[in-house]
Amino acid sequence: MTLTSILSKTKQFFSGLTKNQLLGSLMKLQKDFKNLAACYETLKQENAELKAQLQKNKIENVNKAANKPSSKQAEWEDKQTPASATTDPKKRSRKRKYRKGAGNKAKSHEPEKIEIAKVDACSVCGKSLKNKAPLSTNNERIIEDIPEPPEETALVKVIQEKKYCNTCQQVNTAKSMRALPGADMGLNATVLMCYLWVVLCLPFTKVKVPPAEPEAY
Repeated sequence: MTLTSILSKTKQFFSGLTKNQLLGSLMKLQKDFKNLAACYETLKQENAELKAQLQKNKIENVNKAANKPSSKQAEWEDKQTPASATTDPKKRSRKRKYRKGAGNKAKSHEPEKIEIAKVDACSVCGKSLKNKAPLSTNNERIIEDIPEPPEETALVKVIQEKKYCNTCQQVNTAKSMRALPGADMGLNATVLMCYLWVVLCLPFTKVKVPPAEPEAY
């Protein structure tokens, strides 16, 4: 059925109705339109609420996934797997393989000084062991350290030679490697001060050398 035939049939139907019947049909159509408009507004509001709830649930799921702790075990935790926790001695005998080069390196040179750490008293009961002969076995440790800093600094006078160059017509002055240019503090003292101040973060009052006390006469 074409649109022209539909419109023709509709016109023919309404032309056969009386005035009261047409008025009743229009009122019914108006009432149905109002009902449909109300339903449309209700569905539109429900659709907006569902979209808002869906977006809220999506954000909550993302936050839960982001705040969920990782299943990866931290390196400092005891990595005890079910296989290692079993009572089977064959499975428990497996040991962790350490990476190559781990641990303290052996010293490549011989010690310059040998010291003996003596046992003077028992570490448990405090009994004196000075007169007791030591056992035939002992433990050895190789300790590498730097010498203690001297109580007084060394005052060095550097005489810088000067020579004249006939080609450049300039006077050349020798430079000393004991200190930075224009400084009266040696390199060793400068490096130590920077280490204490910058690396160890000591205050200046702890870094500077206290003034010497006057001698009593």
